[in-house]
Amino acid sequence: MFVPLLITLRIILAMVPLAAFSLHASTVSLFDFEDAKIPSDAEVQGVELELTRGQGVSLGKQALLVNYPNESLFKKVFFETEESWGVEAFDASSLALEITNLSEDSTQLWITLQDASQSVTGHINIAAGSGGTYYIDLDGPIQKLNLGMTGWPPRQAPEVGENAIPFQYAWGARQIDVSTLQHIGLYMKGNLTERTLVIDNIRIVPNDNGDTAVLKGLVNKYGKASRLNWPTKVHSDEDLLAYGEVEGKELAQPRAFEGRSQFGGWADGPRLEATGYFRVEKHDGKWTLIDPEGYLFFAVGIANTRFSNTYTVTGVDYESPQERKDEFIASDLRRELFEWLPAKDDPLADHYSYAGSIHTGALERGQTFSFYTANLERKYGDDYVEKWVDVTLSRMQSWGFTCLGNWIDDRFIGNGRVPYFAHVWIRGNHKRVSTGNDYWGPIHDPFDPEFVESVRESVTAVTDKVKNDPWCIGVFADNEISWGNLYGDLNRFGIVINTLGRPVSESPAKMAFVEILRAKYGSIDSLNDAWQADVGSWESFEDGFSHEGALEGSRLEDFSMLSEDLASQYFKTVRAAVKAEMPNHLYLGARFADWGMTPEAVQAAARHTDIVSYNMYTEGLPGHFEEWLAELDRPSILGEFHFGSIDRGMFHGGICTAANQVERGVKYTNYVRSVLESPYFVGTHWFQYVDSPTTGRAIDGENYNSGFVSVTDTPYPDLINAARELHEELYEIRFGN
Repeated sequence: MFVPLLITLRIILAMVPLAAFSLHASTVSLFDFEDAKIPSDAEVQGVELELTRGQGVSLGKQALLVNYPNESLFKKVFFETEESWGVEAFDASSLALEITNLSEDSTQLWITLQDASQSVTGHINIAAGSGGTYYIDLDGPIQKLNLGMTGWPPRQAPEVGENAIPFQYAWGARQIDVSTLQHIGLYMKGNLTERTLVIDNIRIVPNDNGDTAVLKGLVNKYGKASRLNWPTKVHSDEDLLAYGEVEGKELAQPRAFEGRSQFGGWADGPRLEATGYFRVEKHDGKWTLIDPEGYLFFAVGIANTRFSNTYTVTGVDYESPQERKDEFIASDLRRELFEWLPAKDDPLADHYSYAGSIHTGALERGQTFSFYTANLERKYGDDYVEKWVDVTLSRMQSWGFTCLGNWIDDRFIGNGRVPYFAHVWIRGNHKRVSTGNDYWGPIHDPFDPEFVESVRESVTAVTDKVKNDPWCIGVFADNEISWGNLYGDLNRFGIVINTLGRPVSESPAKMAFVEILRAKYGSIDSLNDAWQADVGSWESFEDGFSHEGALEGSRLEDFSMLSEDLASQYFKTVRAAVKAEMPNHLYLGARFADWGMTPEAVQAAARHTDIVSYNMYTEGLPGHFEEWLAELDRPSILGEFHFGSIDRGMFHGGICTAANQVERGVKYTNYVRSVLESPYFVGTHWFQYVDSPTTGRAIDGENYNSGFVSVTDTPYPDLINAARELHEELYEIRFGN
């Protein structure tokens, strides 16, 4: 269902003249494609290859042309050797290559490099019809540092090539052992249109990335890159006030979106049963939300409209964190990133906070600061929070959004102007289970009796805030749970494998699995026959079962059953609490990440949620996913997507990128249109309202250009104008004939 389609390799040799280029003298060439055949190290998944001449910025007489179709989620050409290519590393090394994008659209190309024990993944955005030298740093002095930022500031890299452009880091190890490099993968995922690239001169080059001076004073007093310039950059408080005044005049004369109901539904369309609250039904073959007045409603919104992710780590900590006393510099590297931070007696010192636990970063905990809220105070004065709420709601209305997405500031609850979603984090002392690859941490053990109480208490806390507000569409609970994925059976059934390996005394889920299997098989001999196992007794099975070998036959079927039973127990337990406490609101489950969902978990969610929710960072709705949705035939919502660029002083474009700000708007339009055309979706939410901090958000260092506004609260007009234009046609596109 989620398995990418594989397209047969087709090799066509094209003989055309080649453009000239220059290489640095000290390089180790891996692939220059000068032979009259595709290198034997090359393999493909879902792409077509041919050799070509005279196309692209290429040095050699011949280059590799790669066609990435749009039929499947992952398309990849990779170069792989069993041992390594035997490259002797320089003191500091980069992998460089020439790439030309022959497509009519910009291209986000992903790269994965793997040595004998670890890997790194990065990506680059190449504008339509352009190309050049691109590189990814593999080792060296700076690679050994932990900056606490996903995207690092650009550096001059003449040793790589004039005007060479770095890949942006995505995930994995920052340091790769070049001497054991054995895999280079170049892939795309979820692109809406076919792309064609010319790739040449894959090589290892030395780099000089040991100078940390570029990191000192990286951001100015407004939290923006100090050494870069761009239109609308804020240089003074007067700039903040001037931009705010111009926007204030625009918002004072709000743009009207004709034909909408009080709640943002399609007042010009059919009117169905009105219950006074949001609900969901299938109408004329399409799943849709129905607003409290009975009008068809599509939930186009922005998620994460709050302050919590606007804080960045300063490098300072306290001997007594609770009292904020006895501060000391815990990281000189982090502290020196800032040209300015407020003194203790500065009025803006109120914008300091503290992170008691950091998921990924230079420190495990420490002082944080929000340049965004400080800029809001500079812009709006002492009552900046109230003004921010009012301006944000006015923006949503002016930009044509019909709702606020997941994760909002509590001040938006009961706002009476823009519908919203509530969120429940399930906390408590109940036990957890593990997939063996738990990105955000081990997940709930839903069979633990304590889990029921944890859910009840967590839901009740949100109920007290929402209080049957008709503007509340529904409730999300938790987020991006690591259910597993389809990259091999061990990943898909990691929860089951790890749980079976534990004793029942430690794991209620293990006890539940034992009871399910005993009810199915009765005797241990029957289980052994079915699983081709050799377990001495049920008591021995209770102590721990170690899965080994291939997963097939009855064992595969049972692992699938147990996986779905565990997910089902989770979703139905949370649903019961939500419906008991908030019967008038929809339950949307825990949003699935594409790296953390299995068919079993999604099937379980489809049975117990009102709307199945996904976070999907692609160019648009993948075709193969539409097939999966058709099998489920349940209302669905996309809770996160975004596109960013690095042309406005940011160091990272985000998970999905665009060539520039104009194209961010184009990609927004294309993505939402692809969702509107699906009969299964009832909404889609952009992530997020405000850019990440330039120096990385406190929890994990993300520093993406993912916002509709910058950290200086300056809107991005190209993105906003594109969104407005699309939102004018929102209901005609979705429901019109």
